[in-house]
Amino acid sequence: MLPAPLREFWARHNGGWPEDDEPHPLGVHGYVPLGEGPTCVVALHADLVDADPDLAGLIPFAYDAGGNTFLAPGAGADDRPVLWLHQEGAAVALDHPLAALLPPDAR
Repeated sequence: MLPAPLREFWARHNGGWPEDDEPHPLGVHGYVPLGEGPTCVVALHADLVDADPDLAGLIPFAYDAGGNTFLAPGAGADDRPVLWLHQEGAAVALDHPLAALLPPDAR
């Protein structure tokens, strides 16, 4: 099940980029779309789980300019997202709540 902030975001948006011209203060470059194709949430999740099975309970929802992936915990879990560092093959827990990484109109 999706955490509420992520569910509300995807109800209004299907991927995309931060709306203003300013860089996102936490490094979000774009948001992962729902649907089909190699860049959608389902395909990206499958690729991430292939790389590290411990990521199975996390949901990819955004990425940074370097190709790293922001992952949301499932509903009812700790609200802290994780950043998957693809070159290092490592996940890092972030100190910010999930809502801080979403656009203001989705919070």
